[in-house]
Amino acid sequence: MTQKRHSIHTFMFPFQWDFLSKNPKHNIAYNDRTRLSDFDRLFTTNSCLTRKLFQIDDSASKYSEYTYFHPFVRKALYHTKDDDFMRYYELEEEGGVYNIEIKLASGGTRTLSLTLDSICLHVFDTGVGVLSFNLSNYNYSDKKDILIINEYGRRIYPQFLSDGDYKTKYVKGNFLANRIYGQLGSFTFSDSFEHYENPIENNACFLPPEHIRNIFDYATNERVGDYAKSFVFRGQDERKNTIRIRQITDDRMFFLCYFNNGDLVNSMAKKTNNSNSAISYEYELNEFWYSFVYGDKELPTIKEDRFQREQILKSTYTRWLDYKNKDSDYDGTLFGITKDSFVCLGAWSELEKHMLTMYYQMAVLYLVQRASVLRFSYEITQITHFIFNKKVDLSKQIKEIYENYIIFLNRIYFREVTSQIQGIELYSMFQEAMNLEKEVKDLDGEIQELFEYQNMQEQQRLNKIAALFLPITLITSFFGMNTFENGLVPEPFRIPVNVAVILIMAYVFYRFFKDSFKRKK
Repeated sequence: MTQKRHSIHTFMFPFQWDFLSKNPKHNIAYNDRTRLSDFDRLFTTNSCLTRKLFQIDDSASKYSEYTYFHPFVRKALYHTKDDDFMRYYELEEEGGVYNIEIKLASGGTRTLSLTLDSICLHVFDTGVGVLSFNLSNYNYSDKKDILIINEYGRRIYPQFLSDGDYKTKYVKGNFLANRIYGQLGSFTFSDSFEHYENPIENNACFLPPEHIRNIFDYATNERVGDYAKSFVFRGQDERKNTIRIRQITDDRMFFLCYFNNGDLVNSMAKKTNNSNSAISYEYELNEFWYSFVYGDKELPTIKEDRFQREQILKSTYTRWLDYKNKDSDYDGTLFGITKDSFVCLGAWSELEKHMLTMYYQMAVLYLVQRASVLRFSYEITQITHFIFNKKVDLSKQIKEIYENYIIFLNRIYFREVTSQIQGIELYSMFQEAMNLEKEVKDLDGEIQELFEYQNMQEQQRLNKIAALFLPITLITSFFGMNTFENGLVPEPFRIPVNVAVILIMAYVFYRFFKDSFKRKK
């Protein structure tokens, strides 16, 4: 008998990566830091994940997933032998475990044990990536446990620390797991976040937990930043021929979750009284639904009904909510989307497949778009730090940022990803949740200003070169005329006239460039 899967949980860690081909203190061009061949060489050599090409073959599921997207979108999502835009790595074994140990108010602990099905890594040549932990829950059907799994399972460092001898005492009782540990094949991890009890450097607030850093060739209990490692997470550990990993989110990973509960979703479709005669439903002020969508572990972190209703209406997709009342053979479905989550509540068997395939890919694309926008903003900030430093030539950096931004607009940032109406509507909700359209528009303005500044600098340089050769041209023209041969200047005055012309031209040259000489001094 097949064991019932109560829920699926995917925790997704978007990040930025840079290959340091030379001394990190030197100015390394964008393209030199984001070559996929460099990432692939180091990651393949050191990680337990293996590179995997997408092949449909005899898989009906893969065919359905692949054809769901527009052809131009597939190139951004699937690593095939014909495309060199992204890389996909995977570790999939039987018997994987992901344990979440939490502290109880009574002082004891409780462990929720989930099946770790696979670990996936998507890496893109914009210098970003998404690491995913795919979990199945066969043990816990209570809706409270679903919230606990999402809240504690995705935390990767303390949201805050408390004064005293035990700095993580309070945060572990409220947000952070006491310990996260498990294994998948030969890959093992165990982290109780004890290193946050020690002094912390300003540039080392993010110390990735073991289930993240061990993917990048660290071993259990191994110190972050060991000299022999090819992947580093702190500025102080940066060295030549290493890859620097930077977080993009806060202390929470993005989470995707499907909860199989038909009775619960049907109760959300109950119509409630409304004096304005407008249709309203139970889910609009339901505490569980708000907590499920926004990742709260118990009660909603909002205490005003009108504001709660306003927020949940923006974040909820209700096309199939009232299915049970329309056709008693089927249960309803609810989707929720925020900048930190993508959740589904329902009981249709196909929903589980969709959340693991096309909707998962949609979430990956959304995170890559968001990460790329933040990546370009980071690059612009770095460039502006050196913009008045005449010793640093930024022309190559600015040109490459502009070129890669154009590639991003054409190969990652899509207005539409599928012709399916539900997919169009869900993707639109993703865009709105992150405010991506405005973010991309603002980024476009910043990059255009930077590019125009570079063009202005280039034009000024060309003007100076032209001005430099103008006196030389005049002198050459003067001496190239038949002035002396035609007897216009008598023989005794030819040398003085030559000297006078040269001196006049030198004076004009000096007056023209006098301000430039002063600035250099």
